[in-house]
Amino acid sequence: MPEELLAAIRDFDAGDHPGAVAAVEWLSTIALDAESARTWLLIGSERVVAYCALASGSVPLSRRQRAAVGSAYRTTPATIMAWAAKAMDAEVDGRVIVEHAVSMAIRVRRFQGNCVLGLDAFDEDVAAIWKGRYGFWNAAPPLEPAAEPPRRLWISLDAFSR
Repeated sequence: MPEELLAAIRDFDAGDHPGAVAAVEWLSTIALDAESARTWLLIGSERVVAYCALASGSVPLSRRQRAAVGSAYRTTPATIMAWAAKAMDAEVDGRVIVEHAVSMAIRVRRFQGNCVLGLDAFDEDVAAIWKGRYGFWNAAPPLEPAAEPPRRLWISLDAFSR
């Protein structure tokens, strides 16, 4: 990997929110060697301005949600946006990251049959951003009453790409 790109990754700064700090840490220490996710960098002016990491996974959906996206499975196949962040001073809208993730998920759907893009919000504040700005929904609650409520959010690939 070119040293300039490694330096750009090391210099990436998404801010001081704990989720942003975790995203920077993941990008700089794990992303390049991760076999379970593929990381996509948005480069501008010779620096990383945003990134997302995509993986395969699933999202639990209710019957109504499954009907809306055409899935026969409660645990619906999905492309998971495992990590996403943008530089705190980037002039890029976060929607660019989501649009890229959706476009990649649509490509994967041709071969794999995923219906949704899912993600695990870092915390409730971050979940509110994903829901408010980008239209993500809460996944279905767990079937077991003692299970923790899910942090997984989702959006229909078809609805977002319209």
